[in-house]
Amino acid sequence: PIGCAYVKWVAKRWKKRAYTWRKKHEAAVIPHTTDWLTAVNLAQRIFPGTSRWLLDCSSSEGGWGRWVPNGDGSGAGGWMQFLSGTFYGNVDAAFSTARRLGFRIAPEARSWYSATGQAITAAYMLGIGQRGQWYGSRC
Repeated sequence: PIGCAYVKWVAKRWKKRAYTWRKKHEAAVIPHTTDWLTAVNLAQRIFPGTSRWLLDCSSSEGGWGRWVPNGDGSGAGGWMQFLSGTFYGNVDAAFSTARRLGFRIAPEARSWYSATGQAITAAYMLGIGQRGQWYGSRC
């Protein structure tokens, strides 16, 4: 039979291994970028499985190039054509979810004008079922 001391030793050893692994792998830093394709790839680290939707949606909304203001005067802008209120209403929840999952995001990405911020926020919103929040959305 296995003794209590052995079980405690194994548990302590695995706890230390888990702590070391988390320190090495989970503290991933997500940098700020203005390149949409890079931003979508970075968002995949936090919210896997959303890249195809992000790229499809953004191609019909703002495109994959630079930040794009909406020409209809709606106030929407960026790669996902977020209204600023929609973006800022969801970015904190998206970033706190990322933090809870062990990711640190560059503070500059918390901007409506950041490709990283828009990709992470849109991926988060997709994950919680808020797909149709975009202006004139075909997504």
